[in-house]
Amino acid sequence: MSHLDLKSRLMIEIGLNSNKSKKEIANGLDKDASTIGKEIKNHLEFNSPPNSNLIGGKETCVHIRECKQCLKPTACIRYEVPACDRRDHKPGYCNGCERKKFCRLHKIVYSANSANDEYRQTLRESRQGHNNTHADIDFLKSEIAKLIKQGQTPYAISTNHPEFRISQRTIYYWVKEVKLKEYGVISLDLKEAVKRKLPAKTPSNDRVKKFFTKNVT
Repeated sequence: MSHLDLKSRLMIEIGLNSNKSKKEIANGLDKDASTIGKEIKNHLEFNSPPNSNLIGGKETCVHIRECKQCLKPTACIRYEVPACDRRDHKPGYCNGCERKKFCRLHKIVYSANSANDEYRQTLRESRQGHNNTHADIDFLKSEIAKLIKQGQTPYAISTNHPEFRISQRTIYYWVKEVKLKEYGVISLDLKEAVKRKLPAKTPSNDRVKKFFTKNVT
């Protein structure tokens, strides 16, 4: 199976924006539908809406009406994205949504340019070898575990510590796959950091968690 190039990825993005199915896109590229599905799944992006750190309306957080003041909703320990059937269930991304241009919710999208850049970066790293030693990774996991136990969310950690060079998706993945257990962090600790209490399940929570844990860079 040949690798997808930028031209093929642009055709995938155009197809998704036109609400074509994976099978229709695959037929146009003479590829298997599973190849297209994996490409989309592996390179979806979770994007914050414009001005998401400013005072927002009811669309920015499900708890907005309960809070008297909301300056940085995405940094709030109670922050919870509103549900969206299209984004959270099927098709699972915002490409092709007629409301996308005006929607103030967080979005999950497939971008051909971003997907190609991510693929090329992964290819370069695989050829050059990873610079981090086991000791470096152990130290990084230890530091992240400390911050989670202090109540910081993956978003706050990745945003406030750019020197870590780690995405919030990777942090969610490490916790989900019990890779921080030896440092004293389990899934319950992450839930407490994000919510301070276990929330009732919502479609948006499930979709976002699945996105972060299954699409790790």
